[in-house]
Amino acid sequence: MLQISTTHYKHPESKLFENNHQFKAFPAQADSTIDFNSAQFFALGLLNVETLIDNCTDEILLAYPPSEWLAESEYVAYKNINGKWQLDEANNEDWTFEFEEEQARFDALKSFHVQHGFLQYHPDKAPGDSSKSSLVMVGGQPMLGCNWDAYIWEDEKQLDTLMDAMDEDVDNEQAQELLKRSIVMNIDGDIYHYVAQISCMNYVESSADLFYFYNPQKKRIVMGVDFS
Repeated sequence: MLQISTTHYKHPESKLFENNHQFKAFPAQADSTIDFNSAQFFALGLLNVETLIDNCTDEILLAYPPSEWLAESEYVAYKNINGKWQLDEANNEDWTFEFEEEQARFDALKSFHVQHGFLQYHPDKAPGDSSKSSLVMVGGQPMLGCNWDAYIWEDEKQLDTLMDAMDEDVDNEQAQELLKRSIVMNIDGDIYHYVAQISCMNYVESSADLFYFYNPQKKRIVMGVDFS
C-alpha cells in the first residue's frame, strides 16, 4: 500500500499554529461549509489541499472517530458522500464510539482556541506564545518507521531505504533527493496523497497521531493511526 512516489512533494513540512487560508480548526456544521456525521467524528479541522495535491482545490475534513477500534485497524477510511463526511461502511458496521471520555477536553480546547486564536496543551492555564501547540502539520513526508506504517508497505525495502537516507549527511544529494519524494498510499490501484498529520492530544484525550491521505477522485480519506 505505502509507496515512495517518483515525484517530489509539493509543500514542505510545515506546522501551523493558527488558522489561515489553508487550515481552520474546529469547523462547525452551523457554518454551512461542512457537513459530517457527528455521531462518528470529532471535527478537528478543514484543510484546503490546493498547495498539496496537483489540480485539486478541495477542502477536506480532518476528523477523529473516538473508538477503541482505531488501535485494531491498519487504517481508517471515510469519505464525502453527497456532501457529507462519514465512515466507510466497512469501518462502521461494528464500531462503538466513546465521545463522553473525550468531549470535555475537546470543548475546553475549542473554547480556548476561540478566545485566544491558538491551542496549548493545558487550556486551564494562562495563555502564552511559548506554550502553543500545533493545530496541524501539513506537507512533506509523514513520520515513518512507527507502528502505523510497520505492516503496510508494498515493499519494505523502500522503508529501509528511506531510513538509511535519514541517517545520511545533508550533503548526500541522493539521500536528500529521496527525502523530498512524496509518500502515497496505493489501495486497489487508487492513489492517496499524504497531506497532513494531527496529534490528537492537542484536541482530545487520545495520545494517537493521525496521518491523512486523500484521493480527490473518490473524495475519500485514508487515515493511519499511531500509538507509539
